[in-house]
Amino acid sequence: MYWMRALMFEDSINRPDEPNVIRRHKGKFDGATALIILGGPSGRDWKEAWDTINPDVVITCNGATSIPADYWVIGENLNRAFVYAMKGNERDQKYIRVFQEENQAKFRLINWQNWMPNTRRGMQSVGSYFGLHDQNIIRFNRVGYDQIDDSFSLREYGMGLFFGWRFKKRKELGCRTDWRVGTVAIHCLHLAGILGCAEVHTIGLDLCFEKGKHHWWKGYPKYEPDSFRTEKVFTTYEGLETQHDWIEGAEFIAGIEPIFKKAGMDWKDHSNGLLSKMGIWCAA
Repeated sequence: MYWMRALMFEDSINRPDEPNVIRRHKGKFDGATALIILGGPSGRDWKEAWDTINPDVVITCNGATSIPADYWVIGENLNRAFVYAMKGNERDQKYIRVFQEENQAKFRLINWQNWMPNTRRGMQSVGSYFGLHDQNIIRFNRVGYDQIDDSFSLREYGMGLFFGWRFKKRKELGCRTDWRVGTVAIHCLHLAGILGCAEVHTIGLDLCFEKGKHHWWKGYPKYEPDSFRTEKVFTTYEGLETQHDWIEGAEFIAGIEPIFKKAGMDWKDHSNGLLSKMGIWCAA
């Protein structure tokens, strides 16, 4: 399967994502200030952050469909959730609601894998089922980096929006599914770089729980042991209830300061969560 995907991305004409469409947005907000609103508990204060920062461009993700943003990003492949949702699984039905709700963003960037039909089960894709073919929808690829070399630039889309290394403690903690750290927050930061932003602010990047919940928006399922996580994934750090993969995600963020300096981008996180506790460079 990996080599098939590699061949698809080798041919720029037949790529399943839409790099040419994304390039039309390159530099669209040159020198601008971006506000990225994420899912952690502090994200509920997005209106105050918006008024204080007065951003030129607003980027949201996942369940933040009601915010009148410029761009909305979802990096997950939700075809698996779609299969179980169709079987009546309530938790997976909550995940795919992001494609059912009215979305206020001007442009929606969605992982191209959501248009892959499930041929084994004879089911159409999430994208086809929900009619995700509007002109404001852009298919993107995401690329995990175990190491970032000098050729990488936050100003270029390249092979796709980037995110972190493979979760290193997966086997140690008994997780059956392999995944990478960083996810959608990193995608949004890369998008801000492509747009030409000089300054970017994040809120909702708490990487911890508040009263057992992680997402501020309503209707999203709680984090709990599942096919990804075991009970061992959940932990405590400096008094914060969090996850081992979020701690690794913060460690990944700690090492990417040079690519922001190279791009001439200033990043301030206002979430006052795990990044602040760990003293990561971007914490305001």
